[in-house]
Amino acid sequence: AVGPLDSAQAVASTFAQPQFLKRYDLNAEPLSPFGPVPDGMTAMDVIQAHYSACGGEMAFKALKSCRRTGTMEAGGGMVMDMVAEEIFGVGHRTSISIDGQTMMEQIVQPGKGRSIQMGRPRPMPEVEYRRYEPGLYAAELLALEQRNLTAEIIGTYQRPDGQEWVVELYRDGALEQRLFFDATTHLMARSEEHRTGPTGPVQVFIEYRGYREFGGIQYATEVVRQTNNQRMVTKIDDVQPNARVDKNQFEWE
Repeated sequence: AVGPLDSAQAVASTFAQPQFLKRYDLNAEPLSPFGPVPDGMTAMDVIQAHYSACGGEMAFKALKSCRRTGTMEAGGGMVMDMVAEEIFGVGHRTSISIDGQTMMEQIVQPGKGRSIQMGRPRPMPEVEYRRYEPGLYAAELLALEQRNLTAEIIGTYQRPDGQEWVVELYRDGALEQRLFFDATTHLMARSEEHRTGPTGPVQVFIEYRGYREFGGIQYATEVVRQTNNQRMVTKIDDVQPNARVDKNQFEWE
């Protein structure tokens, strides 16, 4: 789409999602897609506003455990049952099953993880561990220091229907993840991650939708995850904060 920036972006947004849009000047030189940082705003301001909108920091600090149940739909229309359980600071486990038969499990304890596919365990590579590590924390964005991460607000992003605040997370000076928070609701709307996988560069785009209240805390009930050639939709039917969770399920030999 060619034309004045706002008009061109509005046209392009009708047929492409924001993460796939790039901006260039008339000489085909790349332009930053982000506007200026609001005066005086910090990354922690954005993160704290998000948790305030979700129920307040104290509500998250009071959590000891959680259980989420729902479904996961992968490419080709396959729908699987999903259960995620965690005791914060102790362990997290995600189990995927079809017709009662467990197909995949991911288990993490602080600093290490284990993947089980069709009953066959294997060590969890670091890139996979980082995906499930947030399950060890009731509010993973308030535990950046423990996760060896730093945060920086880099600007704003203007959608046709509103504005987003953009925060980047870094580990050892390298960009780990980019987060987008709705400037009106303060809820996290989406995230981007670029990493190297076994087959080469991998782009991961995640959208967080349908926030609902469970036990006084707001959770996204639809998470759409897109990688290079795959799309996965997780729909959460129920969330049980402070559920009774068996800690033995986080152990392995």
